[in-house]
Amino acid sequence: MKKRFLESPVLHADETGIKVGPKTEWLHVLSDQDYTFLQVSDHRGFEAIKEMGVLINYRGTLVHDCYSSYFMLNCIHALCIAHLIRELKFFIEVKKHKWAVLLKNLLYDGLENPGMSSRRGWNQRYTRILNLAKQEHPYQQPARRKGQRGRIAKPPVNNWIERFEKHRESILRYIFEHEVPFTNNQGERDLRMAKVQQKISGTFRTWQGAEKFARMRSYISTAKKHAESVFYALFQALTGKPMFC
Repeated sequence: MKKRFLESPVLHADETGIKVGPKTEWLHVLSDQDYTFLQVSDHRGFEAIKEMGVLINYRGTLVHDCYSSYFMLNCIHALCIAHLIRELKFFIEVKKHKWAVLLKNLLYDGLENPGMSSRRGWNQRYTRILNLAKQEHPYQQPARRKGQRGRIAKPPVNNWIERFEKHRESILRYIFEHEVPFTNNQGERDLRMAKVQQKISGTFRTWQGAEKFARMRSYISTAKKHAESVFYALFQALTGKPMFC
C-alpha cells in the first residue's frame, strides 16, 4: 500500500486526537480513492510523518488542512478549501468583512466554473481581493512597551490575510488542475470511524489495541473502496490470504 501511495498523483492526509489510556495520542491517515492507511503515533507533527514512511519520498500532490508540518515535505501542496470557507464564514457572518465575501465567491466560482477566466485572470482577481483586505484591515507591528516580553500577537484577521497570501498557489491549485479536489473530505471520511469508536468507548485501553484498530480499519476501508464484501475480505485475511497485498 505504501508503495502504491508513492505512485499516486493525489494523496489526502489528516490527523485526529485519540485517547489511549489516560493520554491523548494521534491517529494519522494517508488515503486516496482506492486505499486507506491509518497509523497511531504519539506525535502529531513531522516525527509522525517520518514514522509513516511515505510522504518523505512522495512527490505528487498532497491535499491537507494547512497544518505546518506538511509544508516541510518536498511535494506539491493543495489546501482543503472547505476549511478555508468555514473560516471566511466567521469573518462574513460575525465580523461583516467585505473582502471575505468576495474571496468566498471566488473560491466557489473556481469550483463551479474554472474556465470562466485564465490563470492570470484568477490570480489578478485574487490579488485585488487581498489588497482590499489589507486596506480594510491595515496592520503595523505595535511598539514594544518597556519591559514587555514575548511575541506580540496579531489580530486573527491579519493572520488569515497573510495565510491566504502565503499559500496562494496551494489554494488556487484545484482551479487549474482538474485532478486536485476541492476539499480534503476523502481523508476526513477515512478517519470518521475512529471518532465513532472514541464517542462510544471513550478510549483505547492499550497502545496495542489502538494499533490493531488502525490496521483493521485500514483493511476494511480499503475493501469497501474496492467494492469488496467486508465479510469476504476478513475471511480471506483470517485464512492467510489477505487481499490488497
